[in-house]
Amino acid sequence: MALPLREDVRRQSPFAWLSLAALAGVAAVFWWIDRRGAATGIPAAPAGCLALILLPRERMGFLPAPLRRLPGGFDCVPVLASLVCSPGCGPG
Repeated sequence: MALPLREDVRRQSPFAWLSLAALAGVAAVFWWIDRRGAATGIPAAPAGCLALILLPRERMGFLPAPLRRLPGGFDCVPVLASLVCSPGCGPG
């Protein structure tokens, strides 16, 4: 498995980074409105999303070729999915 390099971080779309910041903001808002269950579950999502989007899939031979050729703009999809699912996270 290839480790991420500085170039891999730079190739990410700004929208993916903005979405990650929004996800952290959602966790803070949930903590503020006393939805502690959701607020404590959400920090795991950015960690998982970073693991998905930072890995250099272009250099991963075990992935199918169509996945390796996906543009970086699609890296925001797992983050946006986490944002959409976050209101239903955990007990109130």
